[in-house]
Amino acid sequence: MATAEAANAAYDAKQYATCASMFEARGEALTEQAREVALYSAACCHALDGKPDHAFALLDRAALRAPGGLESDPDLASLHADAR
Repeated sequence: MATAEAANAAYDAKQYATCASMFEARGEALTEQAREVALYSAACCHALDGKPDHAFALLDRAALRAPGGLESDPDLASLHADAR
């Protein structure tokens, strides 16, 4: 399993497909709260990689309780025009 540091390094290097894969894999092996954060991070990576369907699917699975947070996260800006 990829470490959070490796996933963040891929994000910093703008390797969005890689960071999405790493965060998603981490999310499957973590506790519920940590899983939500990892899946949210994977969704951000998919959004930045131009894959809105994957991003929305993971946001649904993450089910984070962050009112207003999704709209203000610049990593998700590409999703804002989508009604989902």
